[in-house]
Amino acid sequence: ALRMNGMEPLFFVDRRYKECPCIDGIRVEPPEKLALVPYEGAIIIMAINAEVIRVFDREPLENIKKYNPYIKVMREGVNVANILRSAHCYQKLYENRVFDLAECLDCGGETRLCSIYQKYLYRIAGVPASRVGSRSQKFDWFGYIMGQYCSLKCKDCCEHVPYFKNPVFSKYDTILSDCSKIAASCEFIRYIELVGGEPFLHPDLERILKGLLQIRNVGYIKIFTNGTIVPKDEVLKILTSDRIVVDLSNYTSQTTGRLLENIHKTMDKFKEYNIRYIYSESKEWTDWGDFHDRGRTRNLPIIFLIASAQIVIGYFRGYYIGARINMQESKEG
Repeated sequence: ALRMNGMEPLFFVDRRYKECPCIDGIRVEPPEKLALVPYEGAIIIMAINAEVIRVFDREPLENIKKYNPYIKVMREGVNVANILRSAHCYQKLYENRVFDLAECLDCGGETRLCSIYQKYLYRIAGVPASRVGSRSQKFDWFGYIMGQYCSLKCKDCCEHVPYFKNPVFSKYDTILSDCSKIAASCEFIRYIELVGGEPFLHPDLERILKGLLQIRNVGYIKIFTNGTIVPKDEVLKILTSDRIVVDLSNYTSQTTGRLLENIHKTMDKFKEYNIRYIYSESKEWTDWGDFHDRGRTRNLPIIFLIASAQIVIGYFRGYYIGARINMQESKEG
């Protein structure tokens, strides 16, 4: 955002600077570097994820002041970046140019429902402005479980994948039928998430993607992958669509040997084919709890209603799955 407006950052600061020494050609320094910054004429922009800011409140600011108590600090760095970027995004929208949806998601377009991002999705989904508000707004996104096969066997897999005795794949016809019915009954679906198991193991993925892209009132398709299955060239060609984004989870610390090699090969293929994908080296796995019986059969409806996290909406072989995740429960196990 700064570069778009003719400004060049001097450096970034992060505690984990050794893991990520450079971002877009700009070096990442340790927090101690702040002590050497002259407090006159310099501004520290806190560009931390908005959710992190809410959780830790003043802690990041206090940490900066430990190293340099007099330097000027702009706390709302994320909002400043969004404002600086918005003029360029409006111009792209006005000129009917193609957006990189991976960049939109990295920018937070989905979490804060950026109006420019939303208008772009309406456009690529072929939804006329006259139809907005004419149908159900119950679902604006949903996930579809592609199958119960995975290349990993995570003990606390949120989809319970390692424990299925007779795993199955969702059939091509069922997936297309379910997704088409949901989209037809809704005003607009921002995106469909394809999850697993591991979606790249599905033998019909190529046909499924082609079929989903024909559903006109869906903005885009998001595919979650652990990266250990290198997609075939036929699938890679489809993934180049500007209506597909791949969300590549970071399992580099949990894998070795061939699996780890495949993760790097997958990223190389994505770069070779210019596929839009999201990958964060710092994003860590969250423990939502294990599968032991907590003896709460009678209280489950109440727990479901008071859960503090967002509703998780999913479909599998014609069945709707609705769930809430209680953030407090997940922390206490």
